[in-house]
Amino acid sequence: LRGTRQPLRQSVLWRRASTVFELPWRLDALAELRSRLSAACQDFPPEARDALTLAAAEAITNIVRHEQQPFADSRICCRISGTIKTVVVELIYAGNPYAPPADIGTNFSADSTGGFGLYLIRNSVDEVDYASVIAGINCVRLVKHAAPPATAEHA
Repeated sequence: LRGTRQPLRQSVLWRRASTVFELPWRLDALAELRSRLSAACQDFPPEARDALTLAAAEAITNIVRHEQQPFADSRICCRISGTIKTVVVELIYAGNPYAPPADIGTNFSADSTGGFGLYLIRNSVDEVDYASVIAGINCVRLVKHAAPPATAEHA
């Protein structure tokens, strides 16, 4: 129906305040990432927050180690948002588009050539997306949902 307003799916009161910051293109930026995630997600269950932090740190590590820094003072833009039940971390950076392999395997022996970081990311968050926002600008988007609390019936 034209002109009929649909109710909001979620009240703005359920939305998590967005936090946006930049990190230097260096591995020592991981400490700041962990600190910012901890502060932005204080109310999130610790297990879910830790899993999301692990995935975000692995994603930053992959960007810094495997993507050539496009210019001397390149930064990685980070955005933390979501709702009280979900946290979304977006890592936006300049570089070549990346598409992870469909099957990363689980061979992490000394003979393996990599993939452990991708494995950790996929198994630490509920959703992971790699997108090229515009030519030369990419985004890794990580989504983590809070696990519902255990009830007496399910305990």
